[in-house]
Amino acid sequence: MKRRGFSLLELMVVIAILALLVALVLPNIILKSLAHARSTLCRGNLRRLSDAFAAASSAEGVQEGTEATVHPVAHAYPKPMTWPGIPSNVVPAPDIYRCPEDEVKRSIGAMLKSLEYVCPYGRFALDKTEGLSSFYLARRGADETGSYTDYMLQDDYGNGQLQMMNFNGWFDTDGFVRVYDRGLVHIFDHVPNTPEFAGARGPGYPNRVNTCGDLNAIYYEGEPAFGAHGLVRNHRGKTYKLPHWGSDLTNYGINSYAYEYPYGTNCIVLVDYKETIVEIDTPLEAEELLLKSGRHLGKLNYLLASGAVKSAWPLEVSPRLHLPLWQP
Repeated sequence: MKRRGFSLLELMVVIAILALLVALVLPNIILKSLAHARSTLCRGNLRRLSDAFAAASSAEGVQEGTEATVHPVAHAYPKPMTWPGIPSNVVPAPDIYRCPEDEVKRSIGAMLKSLEYVCPYGRFALDKTEGLSSFYLARRGADETGSYTDYMLQDDYGNGQLQMMNFNGWFDTDGFVRVYDRGLVHIFDHVPNTPEFAGARGPGYPNRVNTCGDLNAIYYEGEPAFGAHGLVRNHRGKTYKLPHWGSDLTNYGINSYAYEYPYGTNCIVLVDYKETIVEIDTPLEAEELLLKSGRHLGKLNYLLASGAVKSAWPLEVSPRLHLPLWQP
């Protein structure tokens, strides 16, 4: 019996079905391949950050001991409040602090716009980093803690006093704060006796700063940046960390106890995370955020103090279930 071949119509139907299957499956394959590529890049970032921690530790080491036994002493990892300012002060490579799977959106300039000076005349964004604005004078600088913007605040609108002030001359101001790029805000209780303030003078110098009894406050994202009201006069001499600020510079979270551990342990140092600090003293909250941080097809990447980089499901590294991974 002679076999009949496929008709043209049958072949077209088969080809159409195959094309439809490819159209359905191929995008998913491509998306998964791209996700795996981003996960690989993320793990590479964490390896480079391990090297960055080592470089920062070496840079901050101090010499102690006798001449025969002098050796550098430094913590392997920074205090959680200084991440990512350390090690970015030594290894300023922005891309390695950012997991490519979760966008980091804002720059330092954009973040400063979320800070406001609140005085009897209204609320004014501290978005100027150099020169004179309506109610403050700003300038950029850097010290051992990192890069910063100084703000001399003055609510005496229209009387010419603000125009008289400068950082190396007249110094009688309603508010004087330093905002570090890493998200620290320091409220001065006196004019520092350092070269960048050489020549600074004014009534009550050097202690007449942040003493005004009127409304002089710092707000962050619409709320007081510190204390109940953000009043600078109530927080003289103190330094505060702005919440979520660092998440605009990095989307990796540091173990809140990493500072205490040396190199070589199997302790988690960094992990994909929705906050800049993994507070393992609140394990349920940390677990909840870890579950939300499974960026890589449900998994997350993490760096160990041994230098190893691994990938796991969030519950496999939960501090509630696996505390030795966080606090060996």
